[in-house]
Amino acid sequence: MLYYPTTILVVDDDAAFLRGLQKLLSPFPFQIQTFNSPKKAIRYIREHQFQALDRIQSYMDDDGFDTGDVEAFIQDPSKINTISCVISDYSMASLSGIDFLQEVGRQSQKILFSGIFGYDQATDALNDARIDRFISKADPEFFAKFPQYVLRSTKSFFKEFLQEERDKLLLNFMMSFIGKDQYWEFYKLTDGGVFLLKDGKGQESFLYVFDKNSLATQAEEAQYMGKVPKKVISLLEGGEHGLCTYHQEIHGEIPPKDLALYTFPLKTSEDFPFKYHIEKNPRPLFSKA
Repeated sequence: MLYYPTTILVVDDDAAFLRGLQKLLSPFPFQIQTFNSPKKAIRYIREHQFQALDRIQSYMDDDGFDTGDVEAFIQDPSKINTISCVISDYSMASLSGIDFLQEVGRQSQKILFSGIFGYDQATDALNDARIDRFISKADPEFFAKFPQYVLRSTKSFFKEFLQEERDKLLLNFMMSFIGKDQYWEFYKLTDGGVFLLKDGKGQESFLYVFDKNSLATQAEEAQYMGKVPKKVISLLEGGEHGLCTYHQEIHGEIPPKDLALYTFPLKTSEDFPFKYHIEKNPRPLFSKA
């Protein structure tokens, strides 16, 4: 389970309009690729997309790689070349936007925009699932809505790799952090609900996520560690605190008597059945040496 900045590919034979859309997306950490020719865009997609898709699917299927693979994946600068969203105008001289997006296939989210012409055809394509979203240029709020449509599409791109409903719910919860406090990446590190968050400057935090089951069992699991302070057990049994030890465990074993140092009050999500704690990471998870 993961999310990171990706490539947004935009196709329109109007160069001025392309520049305007690129400017709209400039506050986001996406890589923007613009084309005035659908054929050039298709060639670019075929050259760049499939290897990235295989790596993401492997990560999703395996609930993460081993430590070495996680490190390689997170630090690989080429992952931004993953094309999460393809956007096209309907009216182009060489190929209609709908026909172009059909050639793209299902590997990316597809957004079609159009003026007055092509509205009915675009609506039909949306209903037939040939495109994922449609935006009318005639909408007076087009330029205000466009960046949010793109952001939602990048989130939907990663959601498509998941099958289990609980995983999709957890992913939606994780996506609620994207864009807030400048967080733009997350990576699942353990099956126990530990994620690595990264902001736009590369600063790291650990996000600990607890559901009803993990809250109910954490006190019992802590007792297996040995002489755990009674205060810690009492806090964990209350369901409002979480044991957040991943950061310390990667640097060495924690003595049971010190668990109070890693027991934190949890925040409650208003929209999802999870509680969580965010811990700023004082040093990179993986050394760049």
